[in-house]
Amino acid sequence: MASRRRAIGFLAAVLFVTGAGIFSVHSMQKEERANLHQGVIRDQALMGLKEQQRREQQDKVPTQSVQY
Repeated sequence: MASRRRAIGFLAAVLFVTGAGIFSVHSMQKEERANLHQGVIRDQALMGLKEQQRREQQDKVPTQSVQY
């Protein structure tokens, strides 16, 4: 009976440690995914700013039409 109780205790410990490990890895992956997504948002904002600056620069430079 004692060996059975010890086996059940060992199984419970293994399940707990395994579950904690899975939960930990899942949490780290969610955090990393959120951080990567913030990088995409920053890149999109930077691209929009550069596009706006390019348009403003084009508006300042008069277009020259060549007549033949």
